[in-house]
Order: sequence, then C-alpha cells, then structure tokens
Amino acid sequence: MKELNSEKLICHGHEVEIKYLGTGRFEKIVMYDKDEVELYYVHKVISGMSAEEDYLIERREVFEGKLRRKYKNWRNSFIEFCRETAKRRNFPADVDYRAVKEKLKLSKAVTDIYAKYYEKFFEGKK
Repeated sequence: MKELNSEKLICHGHEVEIKYLGTGRFEKIVMYDKDEVELYYVHKVISGMSAEEDYLIERREVFEGKLRRKYKNWRNSFIEFCRETAKRRNFPADVDYRAVKEKLKLSKAVTDIYAKYYEKFFEGKK
C-alpha cells in the first residue's frame, strides 16, 4: 500500500502521526507515536467493492497489535475520538469521555475501549 496522505495530531502534549494508506482509496489508517511505533490502525478490505459500497465493508480496529473492534458502515473510529478528546483543555475525566461519547454517538463499550487507550497513549507523555 502506498501513502495517500498524512497528518500530525497533538493529544494533550503528545504528537502522533496519522498515515492514510491504500492503493487508490484508503484501506488502512495508522497512528504512529513520535518514535514511529505503530499504536493503532483501522483496516478495511475493499477487495473489489465499489466506493458506493464502502458502507458494506468491515473495518477492523487494532490497538498495539490486538484486534479490539470490528464494525461495518460509517462510524467514528479511534482517530475521531482522539481529535475530539484532544480539544479538552485538561486531560479528560469521565465527564469529558461521556461528552465525546454523546457527540460521536459511540456506545459505552466502545467509549471504554477508546478511553483506556487514550489514557495509555497520552497520559503523562510529552
């Protein structure tokens, strides 16, 4: 897969790089820490499906090499969760996670997974 695009994101003082990979349209989004260690990725197997059928494609979210979530259709991923959570002035508390959960329309189970990894990746790291 080739790199289609990349961006930097700062989450409470910790910079990560997000790379969009694919062969024409995105197939994988990868989050790297400052040492280029892969923290997270979301992958979809497009295998011949048209762009109009994108909502039918299963997405798989992997944190530190471990599959943590599978879903179909367009939904908010950990990347969107990080973008929204990073807007909080102070490091997020439960009330902040609940607000992000509501805004992104995430389930409690998904929010719990995302909050766990947000804290693991960004709390106290600079």
